[in-house]
Amino acid sequence: MLEILVCEDRKVTENLYKSLGLEYKEEYLAIRAMAGEECLGFALFLIEEKTETVFAVEPKNDRMLADGLLRSALHVGCERGITAAFFAGDDYMELYEKINFIDDKETKKLKLQNLFTDCCSCKKE
Repeated sequence: MLEILVCEDRKVTENLYKSLGLEYKEEYLAIRAMAGEECLGFALFLIEEKTETVFAVEPKNDRMLADGLLRSALHVGCERGITAAFFAGDDYMELYEKINFIDDKETKKLKLQNLFTDCCSCKKE
Protein backbone atom coordinates (compact mmCIF):
# COMPACT_ATOMS: atom_id res chain seq x y z
CA MET A 1 0.00 0.00 0.00
CA LEU A 2 1.28 3.45 -0.91
CA GLU A 3 1.27 6.07 1.84
CA ILE A 4 2.18 9.72 1.47
CA LEU A 5 3.04 11.21 4.84
CA VAL A 6 4.99 14.07 6.34
CA CYS A 7 8.42 12.77 7.32
CA GLU A 8 8.78 13.15 11.08
CA ASP A 9 12.42 12.01 11.17
CA ARG A 10 14.58 15.17 10.95
CA LYS A 11 17.69 13.21 9.90
CA VAL A 12 15.84 11.51 7.02
CA THR A 13 14.45 14.90 5.96
CA GLU A 14 17.93 16.43 6.08
CA ASN A 15 19.30 13.57 3.97
CA LEU A 16 16.59 14.09 1.32
CA TYR A 17 17.61 17.74 0.95
CA LYS A 18 21.30 16.86 0.84
CA SER A 19 20.67 14.11 -1.75
CA LEU A 20 19.66 16.88 -4.18
CA GLY A 21 22.43 19.25 -3.12
CA LEU A 22 19.93 21.56 -1.41
CA GLU A 23 20.58 23.51 1.75
CA TYR A 24 18.73 22.14 4.76
CA LYS A 25 17.30 24.12 7.67
CA GLU A 26 15.48 22.75 10.69
CA GLU A 27 12.17 24.31 9.67
CA TYR A 28 12.20 22.61 6.24
CA LEU A 29 9.69 19.84 5.64
CA ALA A 30 9.40 16.73 3.51
CA ILE A 31 6.68 14.30 2.54
CA ARG A 32 7.50 10.84 1.28
CA ALA A 33 5.62 8.30 -0.82
CA MET A 34 6.28 5.04 0.99
CA ALA A 35 5.54 1.49 -0.11
CA GLY A 36 6.33 -0.30 3.11
CA GLU A 37 9.93 0.63 3.88
CA GLU A 38 10.70 1.75 0.30
CA CYS A 39 10.65 5.47 -0.51
CA LEU A 40 9.22 5.88 -4.03
CA GLY A 41 9.41 9.67 -4.09
CA PHE A 42 9.30 12.83 -2.05
CA ALA A 43 8.54 16.54 -2.00
CA LEU A 44 10.58 19.14 -0.12
CA PHE A 45 9.01 22.39 1.05
CA LEU A 46 8.80 25.16 3.62
CA ILE A 47 5.73 26.68 5.24
CA GLU A 48 6.15 30.21 6.58
CA GLU A 49 3.07 31.93 7.94
CA LYS A 50 0.58 31.97 5.02
CA THR A 51 3.03 30.92 2.27
CA GLU A 52 4.49 27.63 1.11
CA THR A 53 7.63 27.27 -1.01
CA VAL A 54 8.22 23.99 -2.83
CA PHE A 55 11.89 23.19 -3.39
CA ALA A 56 11.69 19.81 -5.13
CA VAL A 57 9.41 16.98 -6.21
CA GLU A 58 11.09 13.67 -7.01
CA PRO A 59 11.01 11.70 -9.18
CA LYS A 60 10.26 14.45 -11.64
CA ASN A 61 10.19 11.99 -14.55
CA ASP A 62 7.12 10.20 -13.11
CA ARG A 63 4.39 12.78 -13.69
CA MET A 64 1.60 10.91 -11.95
CA LEU A 65 3.61 10.32 -8.79
CA ALA A 66 5.03 13.86 -8.90
CA ASP A 67 1.52 15.28 -9.29
CA GLY A 68 0.36 13.33 -6.24
CA LEU A 69 3.36 14.41 -4.21
CA LEU A 70 2.93 18.07 -5.12
CA ARG A 71 -0.78 17.92 -4.31
CA SER A 72 0.04 16.28 -0.99
CA ALA A 73 2.63 18.91 -0.10
CA LEU A 74 0.20 21.70 -0.97
CA HIS A 75 -2.55 19.97 1.01
CA VAL A 76 -0.29 19.92 4.08
CA GLY A 77 0.24 23.66 3.57
CA CYS A 78 -3.48 24.34 3.22
CA GLU A 79 -4.19 22.42 6.41
CA ARG A 80 -1.64 24.67 8.10
CA GLY A 81 -3.25 27.87 6.80
CA ILE A 82 -1.31 28.84 3.68
CA THR A 83 -3.03 31.11 1.18
CA ALA A 84 -0.31 31.09 -1.52
CA ALA A 85 2.31 28.66 -2.79
CA PHE A 86 5.44 29.18 -4.86
CA PHE A 87 8.26 27.09 -6.28
CA ALA A 88 11.95 27.78 -5.84
CA GLY A 89 14.41 27.76 -8.71
CA ASP A 90 13.80 26.55 -12.25
CA ASP A 91 14.75 22.85 -11.99
CA TYR A 92 11.13 21.72 -11.71
CA MET A 93 9.42 24.35 -13.88
CA GLU A 94 8.99 21.93 -16.81
CA LEU A 95 7.33 19.38 -14.52
CA TYR A 96 5.01 21.97 -12.99
CA GLU A 97 4.05 23.15 -16.48
CA LYS A 98 3.32 19.60 -17.66
CA ILE A 99 1.03 18.92 -14.71
CA ASN A 100 -0.55 22.38 -15.09
CA PHE A 101 0.36 23.75 -11.67
CA ILE A 102 1.97 27.07 -12.65
CA ASP A 103 -0.20 30.09 -12.00
CA ASP A 104 2.47 32.74 -12.77
CA LYS A 105 5.95 32.00 -14.12
CA GLU A 106 7.40 35.39 -13.18
CA THR A 107 6.48 35.16 -9.51
CA LYS A 108 6.78 31.33 -9.54
CA LYS A 109 3.29 31.06 -8.08
CA LEU A 110 1.62 27.65 -8.02
CA LYS A 111 -2.12 27.00 -8.52
CA LEU A 112 -3.63 26.05 -5.18
CA GLN A 113 -7.03 25.66 -6.85
CA ASN A 114 -5.66 22.57 -8.64
CA LEU A 115 -6.00 20.69 -5.37
CA PHE A 116 -9.71 20.56 -6.15
CA THR A 117 -9.42 19.30 -9.74
CA ASP A 118 -8.76 15.91 -11.29
CA CYS A 119 -5.26 14.87 -12.22
CA CYS A 120 -6.07 14.97 -15.95
CA SER A 121 -2.91 16.93 -16.86
CA CYS A 122 -0.72 13.92 -16.09
CA LYS A 123 -1.85 12.12 -19.23
CA LYS A 124 -1.15 15.01 -21.59
CA GLU A 125 2.12 14.97 -23.47
